[in-house]
Amino acid sequence: MKRIRSQNKARQNVKRSKQKELKMAEKVAAEMAEMTELYELAEELLELPLPAAIDVVATWQRDKRRPFPALFNEPRGDHETIQAHSARREKARKFGLIRLMAVDYIKNVGNRRRKADFNDNEAKDAVALGFGNVDAYRKHKKHVKLTAKMEKVVADRAAA
Repeated sequence: MKRIRSQNKARQNVKRSKQKELKMAEKVAAEMAEMTELYELAEELLELPLPAAIDVVATWQRDKRRPFPALFNEPRGDHETIQAHSARREKARKFGLIRLMAVDYIKNVGNRRRKADFNDNEAKDAVALGFGNVDAYRKHKKHVKLTAKMEKVVADRAAA
């Protein structure tokens, strides 16, 4: 009876290890296919203007929830000429710049949009209150805020 159980366990272990190997082979094949697609995408990105390429990489990173892999960074091979290596190194440098700037791109776009909205609202408020320009309105706001703060300090000292 014990012998049959141990044989069953051995069969199960062999079956599990074969399943793991199959799963790993599928995963490696999927990663290889993805890497070729990423190299093709990177080649296309290098031909785009910098802001457009940064936008594409930032969107890809947000959608995939992982950083875009560093490409073109392999060391120089024996079969590679100096000119080919220099060209690949230049691609790696430009693509590294794209990856670096894509890290904060989406956050910065939101910040620029909020800042533009704030500036528009300030301009509308300045016109509504009859100020000549936004700077005069901002100085007025700052003066009102400081006056209120100083009045509070004076009142606190008088109460003490």
